[in-house]
Amino acid sequence: MLCCAENYKLVKLKNVCVGVLNTYINIQGIAFAFPVSVQFSLLNTQISCLKFISDNTEECLQMPGFISLPENCIELILSYKGLSCKEEVLFEYVMKCAVSLCQQTNLEINIKNKRVVLQTLIKYIRFPLMDVTYFTDVSRIGILTQKEVISVFQTIHGNFNGCFSAVKRNSQIKRMVRNVNDAQIIHLTSTQKPPFAMCIDVSCSVTTILHGISLGCMYNGGKFQCIITHLKVKSFPERKLPMVCPNNQPTVVDILSKLDNLKLGINDNVQLRDILLKEPVILSKDNWYVIEILVNNISGSVKSSNCWDSVIDGNIQVMFRKHSEKTENVHPELICGVLVSEK
Repeated sequence: MLCCAENYKLVKLKNVCVGVLNTYINIQGIAFAFPVSVQFSLLNTQISCLKFISDNTEECLQMPGFISLPENCIELILSYKGLSCKEEVLFEYVMKCAVSLCQQTNLEINIKNKRVVLQTLIKYIRFPLMDVTYFTDVSRIGILTQKEVISVFQTIHGNFNGCFSAVKRNSQIKRMVRNVNDAQIIHLTSTQKPPFAMCIDVSCSVTTILHGISLGCMYNGGKFQCIITHLKVKSFPERKLPMVCPNNQPTVVDILSKLDNLKLGINDNVQLRDILLKEPVILSKDNWYVIEILVNNISGSVKSSNCWDSVIDGNIQVMFRKHSEKTENVHPELICGVLVSEK
């Protein structure tokens, strides 16, 4: 009936069918409701299905109908960030799907063909989050290339190279902002010897994932322009420095609800602009890292003289300090915060 309603544009009949389909969003019916919602592009039902799968991931994946889902449905599930199970469970589910996909395409069931049918799906498994012993066993079965295995072990030890994500699916990104209550507006233009470098050192009390940085601008209704030509995060030579800050009180941070421009209460005239990294970077515990940005033009930015600060939220504590390696044409004050989540 849904197909008929779609073909003949019978809106009332379609609404009735969608209402009935929504009653199947439960453990017994989700394997039916989800692929139908995808097939007919029923976005609201599809979102409801993914939310249900997110809340009941392990139970859903054990249902027989989930192994034979269409490949595009499996991809939607694996790419969903809020799944509530371990990566080991997802991997075992994907390997079962590989058997089904081989059967559907009349391929012999072996490790080589499993990799062929999983070519677009394997990238969604976050291998660096697996238990190391478990992943060692996975690395021996041949589903991953030697290069991929090496990249996972490198990521586990803090050298993220982008093959597989190391971000927890239900991790909450936090904006850790240093104190900029003394902020003053600054304009840097092309007449002032561009490019302008922004360098600041950061160190975290626990192993942390860096998603981006926040630049400050004065909130006056005007336009903020910033042309970034270079953004790099690199380890600093100093190691194992204590988390000590000249300030007595740490700055309170806000939890980031969305990656967007938000006006903050730390200074009524200050607004933050978030710059996301192309790939997240793992910051190892207690090590110092320098965040370096080069810009050709920036207008209406914040300049705050206070570069030393300690920011704490939950298990994450971030230290900010002025970077001392470069002094000419460097403006460390312009980087107001970082976007991080706990590893």
